[in-house]
Amino acid sequence: MLTLRCFPYVFLPVTAALERATLRQEVRDVLRAAGMTALLVTLDREEAMSIADLVALMRGGRVAQTAPPREVYERPADAELAAYMGRPSSCRASSAMGGCGAPWDG
Repeated sequence: MLTLRCFPYVFLPVTAALERATLRQEVRDVLRAAGMTALLVTLDREEAMSIADLVALMRGGRVAQTAPPREVYERPADAELAAYMGRPSSCRASSAMGGCGAPWDG
């Protein structure tokens, strides 16, 4: 049985975006290598979209949509979720020119 222990210093705010992205990738890699399932609760859209295999968006204490990150981004369940996620339709043109900043455009 594998036990993950979270030490407070590991989750202190990290100022550099590169360090945050690296930490997210390392956590994802460790969980996958261990064959573990984890539940990450965050208000950070970038974090959720870059680390998750499945995203659950909540509104008013209830799940409003559950789907893989790309689906949540490209096909939000309603207008309010679309506004929260950003407008993928505005990204389609820029995608041909190198992406629109979605985590998978990398």
